[in-house]
Amino acid sequence: MIDRGSRALAGVVVLAVLACTAVTTRPRFGPQPGTPVDTLSANPGTVIKTLAATLLERGLKMHRVSEAEGYVETAWFDPVTKRSVGQEHLHTGRVFRVRAFADSIPPNHCQLALEAVYRRIADPSQPGREEEILAPPGDRADSLTQQILVELRQRFGK
Repeated sequence: MIDRGSRALAGVVVLAVLACTAVTTRPRFGPQPGTPVDTLSANPGTVIKTLAATLLERGLKMHRVSEAEGYVETAWFDPVTKRSVGQEHLHTGRVFRVRAFADSIPPNHCQLALEAVYRRIADPSQPGREEEILAPPGDRADSLTQQILVELRQRFGK
């Protein structure tokens, strides 16, 4: 027979296990090497919320957004048609995606890495991240991320 104390302990253990989930929006990988990084005077959730709204205003659809985890990922975007496209796109040198990684820097700052990536090849046998390269400086995708970083600096300061 199980007493009340054991039953209560079992309940606490079950709740603790359920609270610890491996499901997350933010991927295990970080930004590509060479991704622009800046420090802003705001918490990561506020920066991510503002960034997502800014990207939506520019016509990019969101694929994943998590203020709690400090992460934004857009759908693939074709700047020629000005539409978001799915994974199956064929324009590897033109269609890009924007990702942002915001990490807290106590007491009231965050470090924001904002990347724009292209696919080198469209190979369904390769994991998506293996196909991606950072948009080169001066490219339209890089210019977009640089403009957005300037706007975020103006809004939140350094």
